[in-house]
Amino acid sequence: MRRATALMLAIALFGLGGCASVNFSLIHPAEAPADVVTWSEETRSGELAIRYEWAAPQGLGPFPTVVVQPGIDTAAHDLRAILWDLASRGYLAVAIDYGRVINGESRQVRFPLRNAAEIAVLLEPVRAEPRVDPTRMGLLGFSRGAAYSLLLAAEVPEFRAAVAYYPITDFERWVDEREQRSAIWRLAFTVARWQFRSEGHGVDDSDLRGLLKQSSAINRAQDIRTPVLFIHGDRDSVAPLRDSVSLNALLNERCDCSKLIVVRNGDHSFNFKDPAKAANSWYATLDWLARYLKA
Repeated sequence: MRRATALMLAIALFGLGGCASVNFSLIHPAEAPADVVTWSEETRSGELAIRYEWAAPQGLGPFPTVVVQPGIDTAAHDLRAILWDLASRGYLAVAIDYGRVINGESRQVRFPLRNAAEIAVLLEPVRAEPRVDPTRMGLLGFSRGAAYSLLLAAEVPEFRAAVAYYPITDFERWVDEREQRSAIWRLAFTVARWQFRSEGHGVDDSDLRGLLKQSSAINRAQDIRTPVLFIHGDRDSVAPLRDSVSLNALLNERCDCSKLIVVRNGDHSFNFKDPAKAANSWYATLDWLARYLKA
């Protein structure tokens, strides 16, 4: 019974999605507009299994392009309403999700991207798409997808703008703080470590520690040249607001070109739960993307 309780806690702690009672088309189209073209594809690169969901305006382009990455336990197709919304505004939009091939089977794991090469390889089909304007590419991510968007910005300098909704930017600190709080958290993380190893992450704590470190955008701040808009709720119990505050401050030490919007009374995934907060944040997102991709 204790192990089962700990396992449920571990899943909750590492879910990072905040997906209870979310509505991905809360303020976005429930169906693809008539003037939007959609398609999907799947590919593999080594142990990485990648899925792409596309939406584009009609025509040959090239169009300003937004690469969208979902939170954990959320697939690319779950974000189709956002893609349709962007495409109806003149963007080519593509959502990406990924898993790892373990024992010949594609599996969803908590930290699927293992190195810089795997982060960069996500863009190969995007670069190959003739309707993509490679000089006007932006990033949009939610939760873990925001964390990976920041890593992609560090790895691929041609991105001109990024919007990061409630990212965890320091996974090492996130784990350490919670593990120090109580015995039940320590028990939960013990089970989580077992789960990570069963997912093929590594064989000991040093492997897991390295994975947390390389997944933390705070460690790549010096490489992020892209102007980033952080959007974070002040009541987020999953991803600490401090993470966006800290990285935003580091980026602005270099260029004073990033911005943080703190959403009052906003929890994790607030933009898929609260229409008013969602609309205000989405207008800010569109303004940010237009400033760098359409000007």
